This record gives sequence, C-alpha cells and structure tokens, in this order.
Amino acid sequence: MATNFVGSLRSPENDVLIRILRDARQSAGLSQVQLSTMLGQSPTYIVKIERGTRRIDLVEFVRLTEKLGVDAEQLFRLYLTESKGH
Repeated sequence: MATNFVGSLRSPENDVLIRILRDARQSAGLSQVQLSTMLGQSPTYIVKIERGTRRIDLVEFVRLTEKLGVDAEQLFRLYLTESKGH
C-alpha cells in the first residue's frame, strides 16, 4: 500500500533525490554555499534542499546539474532506478 505524502516535503523518493544531488555536489568538490552562489541564490538554498525542507522543480534540477557539470538525463535515470519500490 502506498503512503500518501501529498503536502509533505519528506518522502522516500525525495530522500533518494536529495542523496543523489548531494553526492553529485560533493563529487564536484563544491560546498553548499559555493553551489548556492553559483546559482545566484541565498547561501541557505542548497542547505534547505539537502535537509529536505525545500523541494525543487524540474527547471531547478536542470540548473543544478548544469552547475554541477553532470548530465541531467543521466542523473534523472539514476533517480528513477534508485527510487523504484519506494
């Protein structure tokens, strides 16, 4: 039975996305503040995403992957694979 997470920022699927994005940021050698600055956002922007208190939309996802120097499609496929069954 699926759990209804409507209205909630936390879900197993979102946790998978957060981990994938955090791993990509760390692999790029960037701090949360550095990546936030590169995106023209406040220093807490990435902190909030990685804590799960702020969700991102598709446009933000693509912008993040561009700044991280990773392929958005490849990262999305990784997300789809790793979030199956949640």
